[in-house]
Amino acid sequence: MDNNVMTLTNQELNKKAKEFVKGKFKAYGAQLIEKNRIFSVKTEEGINIEVLVKSIRRPTEYVLILKKYMDAQQSNFYISLVIFSGGEEPELFLIPANAFLEPNDLFRDRPNYKVPEFGMNVSNKNMPLLNIYKFESYIGKI
Repeated sequence: MDNNVMTLTNQELNKKAKEFVKGKFKAYGAQLIEKNRIFSVKTEEGINIEVLVKSIRRPTEYVLILKKYMDAQQSNFYISLVIFSGGEEPELFLIPANAFLEPNDLFRDRPNYKVPEFGMNVSNKNMPLLNIYKFESYIGKI
């Protein structure tokens, strides 16, 4: 990955995150179709999932997901979170949408906001909760 992720615009960072996610899924033999904000992914085993790519760069800790883009009840919907930390290889996580149905320190549900949202508090304290969803270990659980 480029060392310049800290100077990219949010749009450029999201594009880089999408390319990174595509590469990781393809490395596992998956087929992808991009539809606006979401990827339709067919795994090598023939399982179909929908994936919304979100990205942050450190030191940012909050990930916002507007509810209009994600149905937490949808069992085949996932958030693919890419965390950029300067020149290092980004960290990639695959989080089932239904994880947001049980809010905790990491996962937030804010139904009463002006624009209802889900969120993730990706602080150092919450990394043990997020590490469960590391892409390499979680992709096999789908």
